[in-house]
Amino acid sequence: GMILSAKALLDENPSPTDQEIRHALAGNICRCTGYVQIIESVKQAGLAISTKGEVRPKKAV
Repeated sequence: GMILSAKALLDENPSPTDQEIRHALAGNICRCTGYVQIIESVKQAGLAISTKGEVRPKKAV
């Protein structure tokens, strides 16, 4: 559900704000965690879409 919601958001807006991402994923996010990495991942995916994949992924932690 989260991936499909993020894809639908990025189809409409490849550069969403944190608040727009949280709103789009609201049905999939619970309040037990901050989901900071998920929000950052959606932003990186939007950047990759808008630059036709010419963005290198961040190094995993």
